[in-house]
Amino acid sequence: MSASQINEGHITEDSELEAVSGPNASGFYHITLTVTKAVFEVRLMTGREEKVFSKRVETRRKKKQAEAILTDQFKTFTVSINGIDIVRQVYSFIDNLPIRDSRFLRKTYAKLAPSLDLKHDYTCSECGYDQEVEVPITAQFFWPDA
Repeated sequence: MSASQINEGHITEDSELEAVSGPNASGFYHITLTVTKAVFEVRLMTGREEKVFSKRVETRRKKKQAEAILTDQFKTFTVSINGIDIVRQVYSFIDNLPIRDSRFLRKTYAKLAPSLDLKHDYTCSECGYDQEVEVPITAQFFWPDA
């Protein structure tokens, strides 16, 4: 796949991961964006950071503020951009990120972050109805008699 196809948004898994180096000694990854060529130093979000992020999204929703889920997520996992770690400058750059770079960063980060696919194909034995369902993780998942 050519670089121009990547810039047009036709991104394959290989091209996304080719733009990544790391993890370094600190556990951070470097992602080079396709349009601006900016190098994002990112860390994988911890459970605590994910809770803070979720709380921020919920607070915005309650205050009826504009949703900024993607930019808030980028701000949470970004350590620096082109070696600059001044929070105001990093946030400003993220707020003005071109759409193609935003999409590329989101897809690439998703490939780096560990996740579980809890979806399961369910077929009703009575009527044959098919549906993809998500397996809920509750106490009963670990302790069926709870």
